[in-house]
Amino acid sequence: MTDETERIDPKAIEDLPTHVCDLLGRQVASARDGNFAEAERLGAAVDAAIVAVGQAQADRPRFTEPQRRLVERLHDELAMALRAEQADVQAKLTQLRQVKRVVGAYRGRLRRP
Repeated sequence: MTDETERIDPKAIEDLPTHVCDLLGRQVASARDGNFAEAERLGAAVDAAIVAVGQAQADRPRFTEPQRRLVERLHDELAMALRAEQADVQAKLTQLRQVKRVVGAYRGRLRRP
């Protein structure tokens, strides 16, 4: 069985940290746009790229300090976008439950002769 890094072009290994940053940026943009299916797909691609970086040969460059900070910032932005969307969904769910109670109350009044 061959090592994953043996099947990847050495230039591609060097570009993996940049690729991870690009994927994370696109994932953040997708989450902000509400395209969560795309954000999830990109998340899987980010995971695979990070595994590839981890499997890269020890003498190959990994994340530089600026790239590491960028990945950290993008990850934080993604988490904020997802928390904001979660809060929005929670607010809509609360509103829907209130409307359901009101409709139920009126429905009960309308049935009484």
